[in-house]
Amino acid sequence: MSNQSYILQKPSGYYFRFQFPKDVRKLVNKSELRYSLRTGSISLAKSKARMMAGTLQSIIRSIRNGYMAELNRIDVSYFEITNGYFCYLFSLNINV
Repeated sequence: MSNQSYILQKPSGYYFRFQFPKDVRKLVNKSELRYSLRTGSISLAKSKARMMAGTLQSIIRSIRNGYMAELNRIDVSYFEITNGYFCYLFSLNINV
């Protein structure tokens, strides 16, 4: 299990930060993702960050295992949907 926390602290609160591996960056057209976790609580931030990291790692495993070998512009919209999901999830301000 990774020791990485995926948490970035700013004066406004905690943020999730995920750096894409180099082999995936060119497929998703991003080097990293950052989202406000909308909390000042470190324990809640850790819980939310673990959930987000797990989702992204699952997507990356699928890409590497060839399930998304023919990733194209339409498929990249999946990442945009994931972005929207994370934004929606954290707008609910629920405890994970």
